[in-house]
Amino acid sequence: LKYLLRRVAERYIPRDVARLPKQGFGFPVGIWLRGQLAPLVRQRLGSSKMAETGVFEQGCIDTLISEHTTGVADHSYRLWLLLCLEFWFDIYIEAADVPDLQESTLACVTPTD
Repeated sequence: LKYLLRRVAERYIPRDVARLPKQGFGFPVGIWLRGQLAPLVRQRLGSSKMAETGVFEQGCIDTLISEHTTGVADHSYRLWLLLCLEFWFDIYIEAADVPDLQESTLACVTPTD
């Protein structure tokens, strides 16, 4: 099937382009965490439950947020993982009500035009 797709593609795009290997693509999480998701990051990680349990130090999390927000460093990957871990903790450890969690999360996110 892949062979056939490439052959058809060669009719419309250059052969060397049609034969390129697959490539992944990223998503602009760093921009999101500085922009429309910044309030969510501050709400969820500004008083991290993972820090309260002693898994992480709140001061380190605060430094990551500050450096990322001001553009000193790109901590998007770390902050994204921490954010996901916070949600996981709420759902699976604290048995938070998912609809309530959704509602409070959506309330933090700033709308885009």
